[in-house]
Amino acid sequence: MEPRTFHLLEFHKILHILSQHAVSETGRQAALNLLPHATLESLQAENELLRQVAVWKRDLDFELTPFVDLGGVCSFLAQQRNLDLDACQAIQAMLVSAQAAHEALADANLIDLPALAGFLADYVFPDSLG
Repeated sequence: MEPRTFHLLEFHKILHILSQHAVSETGRQAALNLLPHATLESLQAENELLRQVAVWKRDLDFELTPFVDLGGVCSFLAQQRNLDLDACQAIQAMLVSAQAAHEALADANLIDLPALAGFLADYVFPDSLG
């Protein structure tokens, strides 16, 4: 699609609205950089994955909580400085959220959700699923 078409369709506004639903700054940035699918097949595959995620979420009744933004902590560590109590608590909160998500994904019955199982095997648990 040509840049002029994106502008006429106000695609940037749609991406901005979408980005407001992300649970992390990384997710917000990823949403802002989305582009339409180039082929019908890639769109259909993505829609099937999203459908399976929705089924999994409904059946498991799991809600992903926002991850704590650790950007400041990472910048602080890049300066080779010691972490204070607030930074350690932020890291602990992020790890607790990540562990809950990991456990929910690992315990899921994915027999009827092959696209989701494949995604998890490739990106989340490359050494343990598939």
